[in-house]
Amino acid sequence: MVLPGDLRNGDLWTAFGERFGIKRGPAEKTETRLYDSFAWSLWFADRALLQQESILKLVDLSGGWLGKVEHSCGLDGPVPRFAEEFEASAMRRVLLSNLNLRALQPVAGFTCSEQVVALLDGHRKTVFRLALLQLFPNARSRKPILRLVQPRPLRGYDVAAAEAMGVLRLAGAVAADRSPLVQLLSSTRPEGTVVFGDCPTEHTLRPAFGLSPDQPAREACQLIINRMLAIARVVEPGIIRDIDTEFLHDYRICLRKVRSILSLVKGIYPPGETDRLRQQLKELARKTNLLRDLDVYLMARPTYAAMLSADLQDGLDGLFEHFADARARELKAVVRHLKSASYRKQITALQQFFGDPDHAGEAPNAEKPLASLVSARLRKAYRLIQRQQAKLNAGTPDAEVHALRIHCKKLRYLLEIFSEIYPAGTIEGLVKPLKKLQGQLGNFNDYAVQHQSLLEHADACAREGRENKDLYMAVGGLVATLDLKRRKERKRVEASLKGFCSDRVAAHIKTLSQSP
Repeated sequence: MVLPGDLRNGDLWTAFGERFGIKRGPAEKTETRLYDSFAWSLWFADRALLQQESILKLVDLSGGWLGKVEHSCGLDGPVPRFAEEFEASAMRRVLLSNLNLRALQPVAGFTCSEQVVALLDGHRKTVFRLALLQLFPNARSRKPILRLVQPRPLRGYDVAAAEAMGVLRLAGAVAADRSPLVQLLSSTRPEGTVVFGDCPTEHTLRPAFGLSPDQPAREACQLIINRMLAIARVVEPGIIRDIDTEFLHDYRICLRKVRSILSLVKGIYPPGETDRLRQQLKELARKTNLLRDLDVYLMARPTYAAMLSADLQDGLDGLFEHFADARARELKAVVRHLKSASYRKQITALQQFFGDPDHAGEAPNAEKPLASLVSARLRKAYRLIQRQQAKLNAGTPDAEVHALRIHCKKLRYLLEIFSEIYPAGTIEGLVKPLKKLQGQLGNFNDYAVQHQSLLEHADACAREGRENKDLYMAVGGLVATLDLKRRKERKRVEASLKGFCSDRVAAHIKTLSQSP
């Protein structure tokens, strides 16, 4: 139960003293820090990672006073940043499933004071217990920011329990159906918050936009573009601070989605403006290409090691030292870029352009209903995939297979970005096989690109003085394995493409494009 802010503890004890004797235990204080990712990945899975002195507790927020403890472990040093760094296997497994590649950060800190109070009858026998929980911003503070009471009734003393609960209600206590942590971090928490950042807010690259089928196309697209650019700006500090690799990944996806909208929903801006905007966005993304490539390589080390026999794995050391050094240099370049006045001017100008609905000038499709343009583009995007699949054979160059990946990506963006204008549940049957196909095409492309790229990086290692027999043997083993994987993945791609270009899927596309 939550106590009103203006009720003093002494007044509460006085109220109880009119009916019961009171025996108060000592107030035990515990310093607590809450850890989560930027995306509050644990929080939105009803979990919290708490550090209390040298103990870490992973708790289920749906039950218990401070949550039901699922796993706990000792802590010898700082809290690990990533899930895979946790030694306790049970905790590591749960964290991996929720955090994925996200880093842990301290998101809140407070001092928790818990005092157990016994209520006594006329014979000095305990008939009811309660725990007073007070949360302070820090150990020095004397004013709690949240005060709660946890009733602990005793079996056989129902009358005393009813009287005690009546006293609490008369004092203004109200039921708390959520954990104190949820109370503390809720959007209505009191002033004096101890949260280091914002309230828990779910981070998503697929937010709801509130689109409608008959909405003017430019108005709808500007709404989406503004939101994507805002998300890109939000993740910039995470890139600069190098918190985890997902910040850059999210930033690039936001820019890519904006570019895709400009190319998929044509005619909502004058042609010259569209080309200028797409070129600007392409250049912004290009600035981060190498850093993202190096991130992918560094994350792939376990995968590469698994491709090699044990006697070849030592050769990876020099190669990954090269990747790490190159990444450190490239990160500095990207940070300089994001902090530069020219970048701030450019990204601000883009936001201002898309924020002003009247700034862009007239265009043939600006005022047309969104659904008509999207549905026409949906049919066209699918027909492109059908035509490419029909021409596919054993002699088709890899570059043309890669072009199929681009077409599939555009179709998926159309389905996902504009899903709100279609009846609920109608796009899932397309998105699921499309994601599978995209994954296979992505693997195929990665195997082909990495085959050549690894040879180039091996040459770079030689120029840096890192070359040795083991490194070249390891790279040779990787190149051979990647080529084999590329050929196998191509067969999977051809089979999946054939299924996706079936009459059943074509009929689904036709029905969907007529449904808004």
